[in-house]
Amino acid sequence: MGSKGGCGTTTLATQLGALLSSSFSRNSLLLDLHPDFGDAALYLKLTKGRFHFFELLENADRLDSDFLQSFVMRHSSGLDLIPAPEGSVASREALPRGALAHTLNFLSARYEFILVDLPPALNEENLAVIRDCDQLYLVTVAEVSAIRNVVR
Repeated sequence: MGSKGGCGTTTLATQLGALLSSSFSRNSLLLDLHPDFGDAALYLKLTKGRFHFFELLENADRLDSDFLQSFVMRHSSGLDLIPAPEGSVASREALPRGALAHTLNFLSARYEFILVDLPPALNEENLAVIRDCDQLYLVTVAEVSAIRNVVR
């Protein structure tokens, strides 16, 4: 999770996921939870995803292995990605109650590592992910002048 947009969380999430999959042969999944214009697919040079993560949540009651595969994009490193919407979904309906928890439980039984690229907001969905995660990395940006003073 980033303290603000543009601080490098998507870069870190995509690179860590690719590293886990390719160098350590770990079954890994990256979820892009940005509600508008997520960039994880772009960073991994994956295009034309049929569906996005919020559509998966809207259909959590239909979730099985075959249905999941229609949402997953595979990177050459072996990293699986469920992308964010390519455009704005500001008009999307409220997610079904319990859909996020149900989906994360389903995914955790299938992947060793699930990385989540969260937008910099403390909304209900992000807080639910934070409550269920084993580790949280908060990416911040330091001012250059502050860094110079520490180095000297």
